[in-house]
Amino acid sequence: MLQNIVLVGLKGSGKSTVGQVLAKELDRDWIDTDVLIEKYYAEQTGNALGFAEIYQLIGEQRFRSLEKKVIVDMGLKDKPLVMATGGGAMLDAGNVACFKKHGLIVYLNASYATLLDRWHQVPPSFIGSENISQELRTYYDRRATLYQRLADMLVVVDDKSPSVISSEIIELIKEQ
Repeated sequence: MLQNIVLVGLKGSGKSTVGQVLAKELDRDWIDTDVLIEKYYAEQTGNALGFAEIYQLIGEQRFRSLEKKVIVDMGLKDKPLVMATGGGAMLDAGNVACFKKHGLIVYLNASYATLLDRWHQVPPSFIGSENISQELRTYYDRRATLYQRLADMLVVVDDKSPSVISSEIIELIKEQ
């Protein structure tokens, strides 16, 4: 089980939380592409901003270019690690190629109902809070099939703790 593990899924699927638990259980480093983006942006501009602020400031196209740069340049290198990606990272074929070349892509599949509940609790910064249900439906319909098609494995996360999800991922990897 020496390969990198790349967690993908919609915002609210648990990538960062599960990633930290999984990394600890496997005794691996954990990285979050949103944090890599924040660090890189701060180094380049001298401006320490959160990834959501960066996204709003530079727009989606420039944000996706920045995301690709940190994934390709800073991400999956030396020793095996666990990486939590931003929800849109899989939209870029170059990112997907990098993930496939350097690791296993694990799709954390949360149902629409689970995500809707989580988005109501903590609305994503990239949408308005007035139409969360409609916004989620758009993202869910567009991305869920893509994640499923491109992932090496899928783990349903509804009603499961991060440690249970992590254990399921480890078992699936062992079975490969």
